[in-house]
Amino acid sequence: MRLFSLLFLCVLLYGANSQILCSQAYEELNLLRQRAGMIALKKDPRLVKAAQAHAAYLVHNNFAPTHYESPKYPLFTGVWPWDRAVYAGYRSRVVSENLSALKPNAKKAIDDLMGALYHRILFLDFSIDSIGIGTAASGHYSYKSLVVFDMGDSKLEALCTKDWRITGSYNYDLCAQRTKKIPLHAVQEAKNQIAKSNPQILLWPPKNARAVPPVFYEEEPDPLPQYGVSGYPVSIQFNPYYFKPKDIVLMDLRLFRGDTAVPAIVMDSTSDPNHRLPAMTYALFAKKRLAWNTTYRVEAKFRIRGKMRSLSWHFSTASLPYPYYTICSERATVHLRPHRKYVLYFPPKDAFDTIHSIAARRPASVRLFTSFIDFNTLIVQADGAVGQEATVRLSDGKSVHLILSGYDEATTP
Repeated sequence: MRLFSLLFLCVLLYGANSQILCSQAYEELNLLRQRAGMIALKKDPRLVKAAQAHAAYLVHNNFAPTHYESPKYPLFTGVWPWDRAVYAGYRSRVVSENLSALKPNAKKAIDDLMGALYHRILFLDFSIDSIGIGTAASGHYSYKSLVVFDMGDSKLEALCTKDWRITGSYNYDLCAQRTKKIPLHAVQEAKNQIAKSNPQILLWPPKNARAVPPVFYEEEPDPLPQYGVSGYPVSIQFNPYYFKPKDIVLMDLRLFRGDTAVPAIVMDSTSDPNHRLPAMTYALFAKKRLAWNTTYRVEAKFRIRGKMRSLSWHFSTASLPYPYYTICSERATVHLRPHRKYVLYFPPKDAFDTIHSIAARRPASVRLFTSFIDFNTLIVQADGAVGQEATVRLSDGKSVHLILSGYDEATTP
């Protein structure tokens, strides 16, 4: 209890912004799940304790985001997420965890996790119904915010409170008491209770989704190691309550922009290089990042229990927030009106063309503000007198000469 009192003190020290972030994260995640037709996740106070404990551990010890903890460091509560959940009073070890750092708000944190295939699958697990979210913020490790999501199955957790007379097949290592045996049929029934309330087929992005990010970079582990930048992944998941792996055969999965098929890589549980995708889960990555403010169509064909079935739906990518320049050359010159924000978009020239840092040359009388939308897209604002100039140099060798003018040639979003 003394440790959790200390963790509570950490929450107080991180302030009200952390609590606001936490509340926004619950709302945003459930909003996205409900758009996909899934049940909302309920807050479990023990999972909240476990998630908050891990957030405090990472920030206090100035560690990079990781699911692992070492007992050698302060605020340790368990090596892995399920260990920390058990320490917090949760009676099941079937716990999954997502975490996000360096994001300015809850929506951005969750959008980024939903754009990372393996992390998305955890959020869209058919058999979870409970969640705890922990947050922290600190100057350590340059955290703008850190959000930890711990997820579980309340029906399965309840099985760990019962005494079972085992007469057939059983599972163990599911409960806080690792040796506790639970009948196999009871485990499956618990999973089914939640899964049957979720859709038979889960599509992401959902039908008619808007403002979908156009790009996927990397995650750990990386499902697409041969690409440093590619298109936002599309996924199709079949609910194991309604289907068995032998029921489903993928015949075709393609992405279209208008009538043109987009070159893409299709992946399932057998071709996933990291073996993280569950059975009956299919993903498509466009080989190039998607365009801003563009509608795409997904076309899929499956043989389901011997019968052909087609799936087709649309989604639209996000629009840029300010007038923008698309810059395809190594050296470019653009005109900006003072005191206005613009976007500089650099379409990647190859599978690893990204920008990770920028440097500027400017006179003292020019104020220059820059920020990243993503690793190919910058926001820039220059304040100064008309006729003054500045130069932005990018980590990939490109440079942009900025001229403050009474006009601009940017495209209106």
